[in-house]
Amino acid sequence: MNFRFNVKLSDKDFLEFNYFHMLKSHYGRKTYILLKTLLLVLPLVFWFAGYAIHSFSEDYPKMLIVLIPLCLILFFTAKPIMKASVKQQLNTWMKKGKKPYSTEAVMEFSDESIVETTSENHTELKYSAIDSVYVVKGEIVYLYINAGQAYMLPYASFENEKQFNNFIEFISKKTKPVKYSE
Repeated sequence: MNFRFNVKLSDKDFLEFNYFHMLKSHYGRKTYILLKTLLLVLPLVFWFAGYAIHSFSEDYPKMLIVLIPLCLILFFTAKPIMKASVKQQLNTWMKKGKKPYSTEAVMEFSDESIVETTSENHTELKYSAIDSVYVVKGEIVYLYINAGQAYMLPYASFENEKQFNNFIEFISKKTKPVKYSE
């Protein structure tokens, strides 16, 4: 079975991919959980280190009074800060006149390989190069090649729901099992 899609991506698609990548993909989620764990553990590390070094000098409790609330604030605002960071990075690229993604592409899926053609390049890869596949909210498909790169297929690229379902069935047979996410 062969599939051919005319893919059109927007800044919103790019931002949503990066948000998903940071917070829900198996790549980004590990980093996000590690960050939040560090923010909770950091005050304890400083407390033990301070005790060992200073035996709780006069200034030490004052430092903890500042450090603990700061870590808690960062813990609870990590997600919005990360999202703002991605948005800011996209704005920086836009000011330089270069988007970090192709706004239009043709993606072809044959029995042997995937071919992506954009105005700037032509890429062919075997299905074994696909590391993971996510369907997010039934609105977009992410075909991860590695920890930082994925092909995006918005639902609008499909002619109808039947073609979408046929594609998901097809890609499930060619790659690792498809993961579904909200």
